[in-house]
Amino acid sequence: MSNDDASNGSPPQDEQQSEMMRSFAAAQRAAEQAPGSDDAWNHLEELADQLLRPGPVAQLYRD
Repeated sequence: MSNDDASNGSPPQDEQQSEMMRSFAAAQRAAEQAPGSDDAWNHLEELADQLLRPGPVAQLYRD
């Protein structure tokens, strides 16, 4: 018997990755709209670490 994501009730890996990318995009927008918000930046940095995507965050800091 297979122990894949579908059989254990977890969303498939691709779906999880897509959701993380949507969250990352939303966090980028939040940081752009509220550049003084430490919470927005902290959330964005946390997602960037999880997704291994520091580049967009660094670019946003420079902008």
